Amino acid sequence: MRSGVQFLSVATIADGESAVAEIRDGIVQSRLLETLEDILRRARVNSPERSILCFRFDAVYSYSIG
Repeated sequence: MRSGVQFLSVATIADGESAVAEIRDGIVQSRLLETLEDILRRARVNSPERSILCFRFDAVYSYSIG
């Protein structure tokens, strides 16, 4: 049996906030912080002139096979 958890950081904006979700077996299980959409919406409201400085895709995999 193969199981695992994948933590996916999809974006970083100027002040270093990230959108992070927990993906298990290809399905989003929970939002650990905020979605990218939430962060960008707040950034536009709080500081409309602030731009995205970095857009990255990071993934950390942890699998157990048994």
